[in-house]
Amino acid sequence: MGARTFVALFSGINVGGKRIVGMADLRSMLEDLGFDEVATYVQSGNAVFRTGSQAGPIAAAVEEKFEKRFGFFSRVMVRDLAWLRKLVAKNPFEGAAEDPRQLHAYVLQRAPGRDGIARLARENTGTERFHVREDALYLLTPDGFGRSKFAALLPARLEVPATARNWRTVTSLLAIAEAAERAGAAP
Repeated sequence: MGARTFVALFSGINVGGKRIVGMADLRSMLEDLGFDEVATYVQSGNAVFRTGSQAGPIAAAVEEKFEKRFGFFSRVMVRDLAWLRKLVAKNPFEGAAEDPRQLHAYVLQRAPGRDGIARLARENTGTERFHVREDALYLLTPDGFGRSKFAALLPARLEVPATARNWRTVTSLLAIAEAAERAGAAP
């Protein structure tokens, strides 16, 4: 099997001045795992790389290596380029991407159950709108993500581990991943 392009999204690093991890250190750790063409984007723990491995074993290996190297656990969601392309293409909020600060994507460890989605819908009493597609949740926050009490409820109400990224980060990661894919396919 040939190498594929993946994105790894780390949870809870470099937030509020805590659990600080330098992106150069993160890139080095991923290279130590044998990944190629490793790139990071902003300080919140986003990485793109190429490997011949599968996403599930990659996440487990990255989490284990990360905890050993940095001394704390960070859940890592690993998805391939095809998944990321689909995430962007299936955005249910037409036009919302024009202000990427209002649109967010939660990468879920697994698809949530109907009960979790129903709980979330009952608590959605503000201006926010959300849509779940398989293992992704799209959240539109017209009043801003930082002001959204609803956003803070999401993983707990769904009962599914998740990590969120704003739409600018999502589309930037897609561009980086597509460039890595082209570079890896070049003779």
